[in-house]
Amino acid sequence: MDMLKIISKKHVKEIIYCLDENGELYVGQIGEILNVDRRNLSRLLAELAKSEIVINRKEEVEDNSLPKSYYKLSIKGENLKLILDIMNILNKDIERDIQFKLKELKRILEDKNEDLEDSGNNKNNMQSNNTINDNSGFVNTGNIGGNVKFQK
Repeated sequence: MDMLKIISKKHVKEIIYCLDENGELYVGQIGEILNVDRRNLSRLLAELAKSEIVINRKEEVEDNSLPKSYYKLSIKGENLKLILDIMNILNKDIERDIQFKLKELKRILEDKNEDLEDSGNNKNNMQSNNTINDNSGFVNTGNIGGNVKFQK
């Protein structure tokens, strides 16, 4: 199965991080930690084992009941966890960069508005004002003389 399809499934990332933090666990322990339905969890773990992301070990129980299935990350699973870590870092960096750029753009627009207001006060009163709303969330209240203000 395609790796992206697997990691995009609900709870798969949580399973990988749970096994990384706790080591080998049986299905019931994983279900308790993640609060995931045991049937869904068993199905997901079987897919992860088939894709060699986790290793499944069965242990016979003395009272002749069903054997316990233990799971731990394989080397492939550990590498996938590292990739998930990198993806999380990149997402945080992108969000941080976007926030920084938005603040910088806001500051620039505010500075431009102040400059335009100052220069508009110095011009004679012969200019007429026009207001254009282009539905972008900004209103262009530029003067015919060439000054432009953007207001939110």
